[in-house]
Amino acid sequence: MTERAFRHLLGFLKSKAGKAAFPFASPIVDALKGDRAPSLTDQKYVQMIVSGLRGHHEDLAARFTGKTASHFCSTVSRLLEFLGKLGDSRFPPFERRLISFPEFTGDVRSLGSLGWLELASLVGAQAEREALNLVREQAVKEFEKFEHRFEAGQHFLGEGSPPHDCPSPEAWHAIKTAIVAERHSWITTGTSLFGANRRWPSELEAIRDKLLLPDTWRDAGCSCVLDAKYSSTDRINNFHLSSMILGLLGPTLPASNAIMIVFCTDSGWNRQPIKDLPRNPYVFRTPEEIVLGSEAIISSFKTRANHEVVVYLERGEPLTGLAYMAAKEEWGRFLQEYGSSTQSSDYLTVKLVTKAEDTSLLSLLERYSKMTDAIRPLDVAEACADRFFVNLTPRYGIRPATLRTAHFPSSGVLSRDGVTLMAIRKSFLTVKLHATGSVASVRPFASHTGTGVLMPHYLNSNDVREELNLQIRFHQNAVQALVLKERPDAAACLSLATADMEWYRRLASFAGIAAAIGLEGIAAGKPENGLLVFEPTFENLRELFLTHLALRRCRKRIGLARWAVQVLPLLAIAKAFGRALRAQGLWPAYLKAARAAHRDLKACQITLPVVMEV
Repeated sequence: MTERAFRHLLGFLKSKAGKAAFPFASPIVDALKGDRAPSLTDQKYVQMIVSGLRGHHEDLAARFTGKTASHFCSTVSRLLEFLGKLGDSRFPPFERRLISFPEFTGDVRSLGSLGWLELASLVGAQAEREALNLVREQAVKEFEKFEHRFEAGQHFLGEGSPPHDCPSPEAWHAIKTAIVAERHSWITTGTSLFGANRRWPSELEAIRDKLLLPDTWRDAGCSCVLDAKYSSTDRINNFHLSSMILGLLGPTLPASNAIMIVFCTDSGWNRQPIKDLPRNPYVFRTPEEIVLGSEAIISSFKTRANHEVVVYLERGEPLTGLAYMAAKEEWGRFLQEYGSSTQSSDYLTVKLVTKAEDTSLLSLLERYSKMTDAIRPLDVAEACADRFFVNLTPRYGIRPATLRTAHFPSSGVLSRDGVTLMAIRKSFLTVKLHATGSVASVRPFASHTGTGVLMPHYLNSNDVREELNLQIRFHQNAVQALVLKERPDAAACLSLATADMEWYRRLASFAGIAAAIGLEGIAAGKPENGLLVFEPTFENLRELFLTHLALRRCRKRIGLARWAVQVLPLLAIAKAFGRALRAQGLWPAYLKAARAAHRDLKACQITLPVVMEV
């Protein structure tokens, strides 16, 4: 990341060097080379560096997200500070505290608010849903284009001679020779023939020159590999040629990105969980559905599951019969105890679809796996052995795929301004909010346990705000109707209609608002005097100590989610009794009973109460 950030800075400075509007560019470049101008003091250089970093940040913000631009500039500022502190360096003594970069404000627009013509008649969640469908359809089409390219490459590798209807056998053999040579280069050196500081063998130079001609690919029957923009008189540049040949062997970055975008539109997962998806992401399979999970989820579940279930999981076979029932039961307990249901970016349930043209997420993942399986043997260093999304690169070998949206044709939806991963997630969460009607229900899909990130960055569109305001107003009106039930004079002063108040009271009772604020359903279980009575006898004090100890010790054997929901309130009640005893001067009596109970525990004469065993 540091190297990439520094490259962006150098590119910016060199592009602006010599221009009157950017007087800082040339001096900073000279200082990086060690050629400082004698007429410029350290203070003047530092002022130029600050101006240069500000201009660089503005330039990056126009091409990247605000978060990425700030991160790049912060990385560069740390590097420049380090250069200034080197003992034998002639670089000015710059300090990064002299400049700060704006934090990410979260003003990214959702897909439905980008003003697409296809969404002209739609608003709110309907627009977001249709926009997600458009993005998904485009991503599927892009993947299928690369899939056809890969299938053509497999045909070249699997056949010894061209098909009978091939227009030019010579062109077919030229492409096959290049593919075989490229694959041999990966196996023997771990890099591409197009890699940095690599030269094609002299015997292949003529073939390489022939492949730069678009007609060679058309004559070989490989029009699906060639970009439509090339005419017969054009020459293919080296970058596109490398992408074409690598695409014949396996997935390149655009192919991986297309599947990752489909994954995001279907799951709402964030960038890092998608990138880190394990090579075998299936928690378990059933005839109806498949559960995908992160590496942590898969390992934890296999540790808990019985031997029969684990055997099916290792084989990747669908679970049926008793194994299916056991896995489903264990999975339910696992989610309940370990709290994974509050982090939906850890797992995803995919329903099986049986259609002639299946473009479901599961089908696309399996088709993509066939492409990655073809390049796994080329990963000599096993740098990506544990990753699901991988791709071939001409310079850096086989790499884990990074999710970007800048690799697709300019005429498609994916290349439009504003189509980013965050925009896709924002649309996904808006649709989920509309479907569930609750921010709390959306939090698991966003991978945020609180609303500090969710509300200002994702659920901040005008439509969402209006929908949430309607819910707030309904709750306020319901509480108001309950409070004013015994105050008709106050309702009259506020000009509130009696019929409206009665209507809101009935809805408050039906929606559970009245019970939630203690106005319904409490009297039956309430003590006659309204108080909890605790007799501070020796036995009761002893039981209080044992209960408190049992609640604390169960933290080690149950999940955090269950601890927070079930145990923590009980522990708070036990501690409240302790504070009340201290306030009444009964603390010495409690300590005496506690010491006696502790001695009996060590002597194995008593056991702790059973808690949280069900």
